[in-house]
Amino acid sequence: MVARDRAIAAAGAVVLRGTGRRRAVAMIRQERYGGEWTLPKGTLEAKEPAPVAAVREVLEETGLTIRLGHPLDRISYESPRGPKVVDWWVGHVLDQAPRTADDEVDEVAFVPVTEARRRLSHEAHRHLLDQALTAPATTPLLVVRHAKAMSRVDWARADGDGEEATRPLTTHGRRQAQRLARLLSAYGVLDLSSSPWRRCVATLTPYARHLGTPVITIDELTETRTAADPQATRIAIARLREQASRSGRPAAVCIHRPTIPDVLTALDLPWRHFGTTHCAVIHLGSDGTVEASEPLRHG
Repeated sequence: MVARDRAIAAAGAVVLRGTGRRRAVAMIRQERYGGEWTLPKGTLEAKEPAPVAAVREVLEETGLTIRLGHPLDRISYESPRGPKVVDWWVGHVLDQAPRTADDEVDEVAFVPVTEARRRLSHEAHRHLLDQALTAPATTPLLVVRHAKAMSRVDWARADGDGEEATRPLTTHGRRQAQRLARLLSAYGVLDLSSSPWRRCVATLTPYARHLGTPVITIDELTETRTAADPQATRIAIARLREQASRSGRPAAVCIHRPTIPDVLTALDLPWRHFGTTHCAVIHLGSDGTVEASEPLRHG
């Protein structure tokens, strides 16, 4: 047998509901694996981001529509097809539909936590359950660099004036924006903010149309305002941070590459590279504390 060059990528979620003694976790029973009970997960599709795959797999295996919360540990193990790496998150239930038994899943149930520990076959899954139970309640704030835009030179030729504020996305950038919508949905984003410049607003527009909600523009997030008054940009981001943490409503903000250092400073994060439509997912506690962060490549 030929060895695989890279591990199989997969994703899943520990989906909890209830409080105290009534706390339970979503589990599936698979007869083809000897009737074992396990947590919902599955393999990524081609070019699918892990968070999107986690939400999709939970829906397919349980009928639960979820949004992702606090990230959990990455688990690695040997499968019959080779090494596998699984990314995990806490999952929050948004909706539930009946799930008919099939060749993949024989039964879906919310199992009380103490019983779930006994039923789970793998020690790694028991560890994930314990980790999810102790993870802080958080609200995600996604910081997104805008999608691929027309070059400044090409826009000047096409537009005459070549105003930076109106420089549009390329065809590839519009495709990136469409794909980005799936990622925003995976985290249940409800509130959208952006620099008012065209390429930033256009990056969030496909998801805004899906939600039926406007993109709120903030002048302090433009390249020129940041260059002139970086403190104003930091204050604007700090306000978004406070708003998301206090309301508990997942949010996203679209920014320009030159503004990234000041945006990350306002979020108490170190510098990192952002390609087009790359994101940083900031998981905020109710007091605005950054409990976790995820750098995501997307596009």
